[in-house]
Amino acid sequence: MAKGENIGTLLSSNSTMLPEEAIQAQVDAEADAVVEETRLQQREGDLLTDTVKNLVMTTVAAGSFPRSESQPAEQKNGVQVHIVPGANLEVMDLSVFTPDGKRELLKDLDLTIGEGDRMLIVGESGAGKSSLLRTLAGLWTSGTGEVVRPPSSEMFFLPQRPYCPPGPLADQLTYPQRAEGVPEDRLLELLEQVGLGSLAVRMAGPSMDPAKGLEAVRDWADILSLGEQQRLGFARLLFNRPRVAVLDEATSALDLTNERRMYTLIQEHLSDSLSYVSVGHRPSLMDFHDSKLILSASSESRLEQICTSSINTSVGTLDKSSVVTRK
Repeated sequence: MAKGENIGTLLSSNSTMLPEEAIQAQVDAEADAVVEETRLQQREGDLLTDTVKNLVMTTVAAGSFPRSESQPAEQKNGVQVHIVPGANLEVMDLSVFTPDGKRELLKDLDLTIGEGDRMLIVGESGAGKSSLLRTLAGLWTSGTGEVVRPPSSEMFFLPQRPYCPPGPLADQLTYPQRAEGVPEDRLLELLEQVGLGSLAVRMAGPSMDPAKGLEAVRDWADILSLGEQQRLGFARLLFNRPRVAVLDEATSALDLTNERRMYTLIQEHLSDSLSYVSVGHRPSLMDFHDSKLILSASSESRLEQICTSSINTSVGTLDKSSVVTRK
């Protein structure tokens, strides 16, 4: 795949899944691109640009990395994190390196994200937040240790900039699945839930018929603001109903009111068994998580248990956290 080629041109074909051979070729091409981009950015003092991070996480969101469950991509330094299938997310004695093995990004990390757990990951730039997410996804295998994770079909990745391919509005709500056969009422309900109820009417033109608006074909990445795209991402999360969700700065373009609305939606409308991991910087995110993993480039990482007994989800009051230190 050429460096400037958008992965969406492959994913927006008529079928919801690419042939296995095409998927594998895509995986190999993206892995090589990540390795090369990493090397270039290291010379400039920055490990990965946001563009590369979002490209990788968007690809995962499309569910196109089946290889990660049993056969991690090769790394240039000859060591690999062992990825094994399991019911929950679990990290055991995990150390993560740059692809050339010259820099350690995470060291000796152990954590378990069980059924219904909600973990917030924070830390300064370069502490390894994005590297940990990619490792959980099975994309980044340069390192040692073991990651247990559910199959890709049961996980959902929501990047900071969701992938919004040209096509009908209805398909934006169900991505990576197609909206064919989904009742119009359900699609319109999703728009209302995430605060985009007027979008279908706007797209309908003179008819003002929201059902017609669902059929509107646009280049959504160009006409929607980043905040609107992020709310579409949460609509997809509600529709796809995964067992595990990973949210990478998924509300960064939203104000606090809409951020609260999105997290309240997934807590109210998805199963109590849903586990999710968020990366973010706002203190307000603690209201929707029960633990906080603080990654540090210069010291041991810490896992803090967030006390939610005094949280009021309407006003966002928070008591205090008890601290548990882990490597």
